[in-house]
Amino acid sequence: MLKKLSENYRLWCIDLIRMRLSSRPNFICSPAEETIKYFLDSIEQWRQTEGLEKFYLAECHVCT
Repeated sequence: MLKKLSENYRLWCIDLIRMRLSSRPNFICSPAEETIKYFLDSIEQWRQTEGLEKFYLAECHVCT
């Protein structure tokens, strides 16, 4: 699936904080709103670092 998409789109496969092989900083968010903000902030930081003005976020589970 990723190969087919990459023929027409520029793809980034990101490993979210605390998922798979990424870092695992302390995570002390209890309300759902705090948890959502925690993950959205990390995606926003990545977007700014990459200089992206607009992007589409999709989920893809690829286990190796």
